[in-house]
Amino acid sequence: MKNILIVGASGLIGIHLIQLCLSLKWTITTFSFSNKKTAYPINQLPWNPKSIVSDENINLELVKAMNEADVVINMAGSTVAKGRLGKKVKDSVLQSRIEATSALVKLFNQVENKDKVWIQMSGSSFYGSQADNEITETTTSAGNLFLADVSKAWEGAVDPIRDQVKRLIILRMGLVIAKDSPAFQRIILPILLFSGGPLASGKQYWPWVHVDDVVHGMAYLIEHDSANGIFNIGSPNPETQLNFTKIVGKAYKRPVLFPNLPAWFLRLVAGNAINELVMPSQRMLPKHLLDIGYKFKYPNLKKALEKIRE
Repeated sequence: MKNILIVGASGLIGIHLIQLCLSLKWTITTFSFSNKKTAYPINQLPWNPKSIVSDENINLELVKAMNEADVVINMAGSTVAKGRLGKKVKDSVLQSRIEATSALVKLFNQVENKDKVWIQMSGSSFYGSQADNEITETTTSAGNLFLADVSKAWEGAVDPIRDQVKRLIILRMGLVIAKDSPAFQRIILPILLFSGGPLASGKQYWPWVHVDDVVHGMAYLIEHDSANGIFNIGSPNPETQLNFTKIVGKAYKRPVLFPNLPAWFLRLVAGNAINELVMPSQRMLPKHLLDIGYKFKYPNLKKALEKIRE
């Protein structure tokens, strides 16, 4: 049995991860900023990362939970999907991630048991936009997109304990698709309304992954004693935006008839968030995950959509 500490468990990945961990008979503790009640049989502790970072007094209950954890999974941070990425939203996206990670690092420095697997969430946005070049874990970041800077800062925030934990695993996540994914539902809505089509050139690659492969991949990394370092979490078959739209349209029996919507029009409608969420091209491959033997449940988009539509 493993003792798992999850921070940022209220989102899509957290909910699916809790369900999987419980099925494996793992014990789960979560740190919750909202302290919203959960229906799952887990130990939920309230926390405020800002006060932990700024206060000299350490919450002993949180330290105890950190000390007892075999695995720490840090996914805490405000959502990117909402808003137009104005200054206020950008500040929240960046600061929430740095603050939460810094708070966890501070708690970690108080514990005796440092023999832990630490899983640090990041994003495919780390790589910036790289046209149709294949991206693996050894690819360096490109460009100066805001979300690339966020991913680099988020990963860097765990540097102070990099050499103290048993294993540090950094996950660079692609677009997560699932039946209960709000982001995925927003993406397919125009297609369902018969208005799907290429956004800008449509040639930009979208690194996608089914939520089942996210959480099963995480469990695989936890169990695989040699797993360490950076792992891309995305399907082995990323799709261009146009192909993505066509495959979704076929799955939902919707035509893809609309002409290309130019970048200037998309920015007019949705603001500069388009530059960060739609325009970048990331042909990201999960090389390290495949190298250690993980078998994807849904390696292609057609199968993933069949599962979602069940």
